Amino acid sequence: MYELDDNYENTPSEDVEGSLNSSEINVMDSDDVKSELSNTIFDSKRRKKDRKKKNGINRETKEKINIFLTELDKAEEQSAKRDLTGQKARSRSKSRSRSRTRLRSRSKSRSKSKSRSRSKSRSRSKSRTRNKPQDENPKPTSVWGTQRENRFTPNNSTTNSTPTLDARPRSRSRSWSRTRSRSRSQSRSRSQTRNTIGSLISEMQRDVANLNITPSEDIDGISIPHTNFDLTPNIYSQLPKPLTISKVARRLDYGTKGTQVDILTNQILLSLGEEAIPSDTKKNIDIWWKDSSIYIYHVSFISSQKNTTFSRPSARVNAELSTAKRGELIEALIEEDKTLKKYKGSIAFNGTDSIYSQIPLEEFTLFDECWEIKARNRRYQDTKKYDDLQSIENLASQVSLKFTGKVSLSDIYKGTFNTDPDFQENKMSENSKTVLMGLLGAKILNSTSDPIFQLAGNKFFIYNKLSKTEPFQGGGYLMQGFTVQLRYAYGCVLLNTINTIAPFYKHSKYLPGHPNFEHQNNEAYTLMDWILDYYKENSRTPRKHYTNSNQNNPTTDEINTCLSRDKNISLLLKGLKVLRYYLNYSINPDGSPKTPSARSYKKVLRISKDTANSHLFENAGKTISTAQYFLKKYKIPLKYPNVFMISLSPSVDVPAECLSIAPGQKLKGKINDERKFLEFGALKPSEKFKTISNLILPSIESSLPKIPSKNSDKKSIPYHFLKVPSRILNSPQVLYKGVSLTYVEKPFEESNPQNKLPVHQEKKGNWNLNDKIFCKPPKKLLDIIPIIISSRKTAELCPKYNEVKQVMDSFLVNAKQRGLRAIFKGKVETICSFSAPWTSNNSFRNTNSYRGRGGGGFQNESYNKVETRISEGEKALLKVFDTISSESYMFFILADGRNTEIYQRIKYLTDSKYGFLNSCLVWSKFKKKSSVYNSNISMKINLKMQGFNHTLSAPDMNLLVDKNTQLPALVLGGDVTHYPEKDQPSISALVGSIDRHYCQFPGDYMLQETIGQEMIHGIGNLVANRLTLYRLNNNGKLPEKIIYFRDGVSEDQFSQLIDIEIKGLKKAFNEYECEGLSYKYNPTLTVIAAVKRNQIRFFPIKQNARNPKGNMIAVQSLGNVMPGTVVDRSITATAHFDFFLQSHQALKGTGVPCHYWCIYNENQFTSDYLQQVAHNFCYLFGRSTTSVKVVAPVYYADLLCERAAQIFKGNYEVAKMSAVRGSIPRGILLPQANKSNHNRMYYI
Repeated sequence: MYELDDNYENTPSEDVEGSLNSSEINVMDSDDVKSELSNTIFDSKRRKKDRKKKNGINRETKEKINIFLTELDKAEEQSAKRDLTGQKARSRSKSRSRSRTRLRSRSKSRSKSKSRSRSKSRSRSKSRTRNKPQDENPKPTSVWGTQRENRFTPNNSTTNSTPTLDARPRSRSRSWSRTRSRSRSQSRSRSQTRNTIGSLISEMQRDVANLNITPSEDIDGISIPHTNFDLTPNIYSQLPKPLTISKVARRLDYGTKGTQVDILTNQILLSLGEEAIPSDTKKNIDIWWKDSSIYIYHVSFISSQKNTTFSRPSARVNAELSTAKRGELIEALIEEDKTLKKYKGSIAFNGTDSIYSQIPLEEFTLFDECWEIKARNRRYQDTKKYDDLQSIENLASQVSLKFTGKVSLSDIYKGTFNTDPDFQENKMSENSKTVLMGLLGAKILNSTSDPIFQLAGNKFFIYNKLSKTEPFQGGGYLMQGFTVQLRYAYGCVLLNTINTIAPFYKHSKYLPGHPNFEHQNNEAYTLMDWILDYYKENSRTPRKHYTNSNQNNPTTDEINTCLSRDKNISLLLKGLKVLRYYLNYSINPDGSPKTPSARSYKKVLRISKDTANSHLFENAGKTISTAQYFLKKYKIPLKYPNVFMISLSPSVDVPAECLSIAPGQKLKGKINDERKFLEFGALKPSEKFKTISNLILPSIESSLPKIPSKNSDKKSIPYHFLKVPSRILNSPQVLYKGVSLTYVEKPFEESNPQNKLPVHQEKKGNWNLNDKIFCKPPKKLLDIIPIIISSRKTAELCPKYNEVKQVMDSFLVNAKQRGLRAIFKGKVETICSFSAPWTSNNSFRNTNSYRGRGGGGFQNESYNKVETRISEGEKALLKVFDTISSESYMFFILADGRNTEIYQRIKYLTDSKYGFLNSCLVWSKFKKKSSVYNSNISMKINLKMQGFNHTLSAPDMNLLVDKNTQLPALVLGGDVTHYPEKDQPSISALVGSIDRHYCQFPGDYMLQETIGQEMIHGIGNLVANRLTLYRLNNNGKLPEKIIYFRDGVSEDQFSQLIDIEIKGLKKAFNEYECEGLSYKYNPTLTVIAAVKRNQIRFFPIKQNARNPKGNMIAVQSLGNVMPGTVVDRSITATAHFDFFLQSHQALKGTGVPCHYWCIYNENQFTSDYLQQVAHNFCYLFGRSTTSVKVVAPVYYADLLCERAAQIFKGNYEVAKMSAVRGSIPRGILLPQANKSNHNRMYYI
């Protein structure tokens, strides 16, 4: 809850030292465990005794092992109660118990011989420490022992940081001789006991690998594992720093600040790295996903279209096939070949031109051979199994497969401990990753008998009773599916699973979730039923609500009117795959049912103009109708004989009630009900994770291999979500004029059903503007001029003057409450017939110049001349501009609602051409006089007028102030948007801060060099203006530190970012010249990439946890993790400096954390520093009263890119007239903002 304070002072948040909970099992890799055990054994108090016992083990190590085994015992007991029953369970429990008993006895025997020698050492140690004062705050103990002080804290900071596995600092009072002797003895002992430690580690690895730990508890039907998954070691501070600019920054440390709490993530452990798997287990791992080599074949398609323009009518021409047709052809190939069908789960098609196979296809005579489908299907003509082969013949006449190479999947599991960023970046883009995901998709498709629909390669939708569906638009439904993605983490390979949604054509009468869903086999759902459902929901004429009873269905004439006049239904039906169920295509010759992919589907060509009664043809010497034919041959009496039929080919028309829709077809066309679509996909974390558990995990578990036990009998892997450690950062203090808002941490509270007041935990990162004044409103008086914009020819339906005046008076009252001083002088302009420019083709021909055959002769100059037309409304608006002062602020009231083309044209005229500050308001919303809507307008106006709405307290903002120069760091934000128009270059934008308040971020944009170019090659031209504006607001001084947040960069483009943008920035800094600058300007730079769109999701396990002060506080909000949750361990990258931060309040659905990657770090910022800075910037987005999901500079850069694209589109039709030889000059294609707007946030 945010509470008001009397002053602006904020108590600085306490640091907490990172520690591991003693109740958690943190598995480390073997090298780190060896280092830990070695440092423990070779303590100064016991080195003499260790030299005498080469194979001894110390007491501290024994305690660690006992703690570890105790936790395994607890896990085993719960696992046995839940999953293991009968004699089989008892035998497994005994075998595991024996392995742990051997480990305990081995540890006990090794330590018994040392007990006497330790007693003397213990007595000496007690006498030395008897007079020492006890530490008031002893450090917690982890499973692997007491954590030590960190000698590698960057910059010698006094703040707490993550302890490393380093030895204790040595006492300075000891003599040099003793230190030198101790060093020699340590090296000798280290070499003597290395084998002992290695054997102990190997035994522990085998016991852990053979122990099947199943989830211990359920929360909302979601399995929660016993242990915390965290393999990441604390070794990054010991790695050498990159020496050249071409190296990506490596992690310095892990964060420690905040309240520690475990959360669930939507990732499962696919495999440990090769280095972490015990050697005796590697050789028994299932071959397909560990040691196999995958065969890759290039597949080419040749169309069977006939070229009738040549002398030989049968000559074929090559034509490009669509992705869908290619997939259909490969499915037909696999289904018709018995050998291929046998290994269907081991063959995958990438959708374009490659096939991945676990078996060599040359054994099936497909290697480098051509395969003609027509020839293979000719045998069906004799037996008349099919009466029409056109569906296959139209796809392609031949398929050519050619072997291109082999890929080893073992490369995926190698190098998972490699901390070289360049190595890991190359690993992210390896072909083996794509191959594995393709094969995994093929196995998922064959993992269950339920229908599985596959879209876009890695999206899967399981259609069974557990599926989540909902009717959508006309004749469609929404369904929850899932997608999978391979990710690398330290020492392991993870499989990311997340749900997705897609609209499908309805193909069954009842959807999953309906009581009759499992009993509808005898109830056919035909294409006619689909047409009726469409009519009921999409009929344009007002009609009563129709039910499913026949007597309330529309008439034949109404259905035909819909089919003939509704263009949307024609588009939906064209290309739709249907099945002629009356031909029994779903049954094999032996009577067994065919799989959906093996059935012969036809595609709808169009809606016919004939009905079953009106269409007559000759049959057996008699003229009969289609209705009579179906009754005579197939015993099917038609219910709708007078409804238009469906054309499947130019010569084949079939009644709609004799066709059924092929399942799994994505609904085409525009999504009309966007709100319903978004709400269906907005699942709370509990629903999301439960959906994934019910639908996804069973398919993945049946698709992935088995791990052998110690006795070589295979058993299933308990695939479940990973529980990972996280920390919740304290929220910053938000300041308004005379008011400060501080979030007060309290325990979790249940909602009150009586008054339904928002509970406390929902208030973090969320406040309001009630009784609050902007920190810095504009000093001058604003003259607001309303201008009504309408595309209609007359002003009859436009808002009247009195209505506008009342609404303006209401707005001025709300604006005054926020601190804005504005006036309305009573002048209202109305502009009609306003539209975007358009091109016209003047096809006037001078008929008087006719001469000769064919209408030849001279033509008028205006013939076939393309012209750009400007609307009359725009001409009238330009005249109004001539009468308005440049200091005025314009309200463009859109009387017709949202109109993208009108909005883009207005922004081009005001922001670029004339430089007027303005806001576009939708009249339907503005006329409601909502204080919330008016406050949102006021926030935008204040930012455009170079004010700032709110800021943060001094302790929070001082993080960005250099202690030596007292200058604030310059913070930049960059982004790129693609395809503003088809086949046109991308647009890049760069914004930058101007002072220590970090509320104003003016910026510039530019046109990229090529289409789809992601890297900003001309970034040096953009940053110069940011440095100049910074100097103007900081007494002519330049920043010593610069932070650059970059949006839109993928994980395999970090090296490009360094080679192009970072080098471009450094070069621009060195070449920057200004008055008073007598040296080569070279500030330190830190670059952070922000990935907003990712597939990582979090689920809170607990409601409360103890903060560093020991108080119990809420750690979840609205079913989501608490805003400020940061994760930088377990699931983060192996070599890169990255972390996840969920900083916003998810009011609906599941929050999406932002993935931050520190790419370049000359400032040597630590994890705690970067995470706190990023979290603070999420509270500084000026036009919101909430924390946002990404830092404000990235948000602003995205908005500037969007505004530049609007200016581009608003002038594109006019710019095309300036094309020279097909090329439009760059300055005309994307004009820059007006000079008066260069220092303003006009884009907000």
